[in-house]
Amino acid sequence: MAVTYTFATATSSIPLSQLDANFATAITLGNTAVYLGNTTTSIGNLTLTNVTISNVATTFPNSFLANSTTTLGNATLTLGSTTSSVGNLTLSNVTISSGSINAAVTHSYNNANAVVYTNSSNVGTTSTALSFDGTNFSTTGTATASKLIPTGSSVTGNGLYLPATNSLGLSTNGTNALYIDSSQNVGIGTTSPSTQLQVSGTNAVLNITRSTKNIYVNPNYANGGVYGTLEYDLAMAFNTNGAERMRIDSSGNVLVGTTTVGRQNANATTISPANAIIWTMHSGTASGSVYIDFSYNGGQIGSISQNGTTGVLYNITSDYRLKDNATKITNGLETIQALNPVNFTWKPDGTSDSGFLAHEFQEILPRSVVGEKDAVDEEGKPVYQGMDNSGAIPYLVAAIQEQQTIINDLKARITILEGK
Repeated sequence: MAVTYTFATATSSIPLSQLDANFATAITLGNTAVYLGNTTTSIGNLTLTNVTISNVATTFPNSFLANSTTTLGNATLTLGSTTSSVGNLTLSNVTISSGSINAAVTHSYNNANAVVYTNSSNVGTTSTALSFDGTNFSTTGTATASKLIPTGSSVTGNGLYLPATNSLGLSTNGTNALYIDSSQNVGIGTTSPSTQLQVSGTNAVLNITRSTKNIYVNPNYANGGVYGTLEYDLAMAFNTNGAERMRIDSSGNVLVGTTTVGRQNANATTISPANAIIWTMHSGTASGSVYIDFSYNGGQIGSISQNGTTGVLYNITSDYRLKDNATKITNGLETIQALNPVNFTWKPDGTSDSGFLAHEFQEILPRSVVGEKDAVDEEGKPVYQGMDNSGAIPYLVAAIQEQQTIINDLKARITILEGK
């Protein structure tokens, strides 16, 4: 039965001596026995639910926690410590507003052509199709793979654009600078190139440079009615089939079949503007080689050819197969007597000479003279006549023959008279 117990006059606390033996029995919390009146500083294996910890003076020691670490990716994070590297971690819907990435980061979508940020300045892809190192932008891949494909179709600002199907443009400052059409014709300054390379513009000049040497193709050049020029700083050579055929040296000499100017033992021609000389040369042929050939309508009408090793012949076409109605000249002496050979002085330098006056010679032998008497050009300057004295040779021969006939006749008469 219950026993009524009356405490003494305790004003603040009940002494343990006033409690029976049951109050001296330990209470077990977790793995620790707790006794009334004793101080306990450590309790283990105790689970607290809906616990509020208040009035912690300064810090809450990690040792008070069941576990003070956690794992993110391949890194173990400890409460109260600093972690600067975490790997093998997948982030979703992440926005990086500031700072920098100093390690390789891979971004993939459906495992296709993942973007790889490789270090502080390089960006690439897992298939190495696209890379950027902070300065250079490049693409790699198969020959048929699509590379860098712009989407704009108009010339705006600076960059690539798609002006038409299978065409590509490059603009600077809002103006087309380079254009490649669907036939791979390249236009610089034009959007309609008609050749593999076309440079257009009010001051279009093509300059090909190697070190300090330059070749200029300049259609703007104008001098003496000639428009366009090909310029080179030094000698310019022209090759065919892997061999040099002609060159223009730095002095302006034109060399064909040789690399030096002047007479030489070679089949070659050189032109020296400074000396006003044309050298035409043959090697190894004693006679018959043609140095200059003149033709009309596909047929030869004259030539200058080699005659032995010390002379040349000035030839005009005279083959019988080109002639009809050949008859004997019967007015040779009359024609020669009609000519007026004169002595004269040349006005330009006062040199004495002998010959004919062209307009007078033209009246007798018109085919031997070119031009007209007293002709002038549109500026009123004289257009002088020219002539070939050789036109008189057939008549000279006929005249001599006629004279010889007369001489022979006179000799016969003298012989008869002397015989009487």
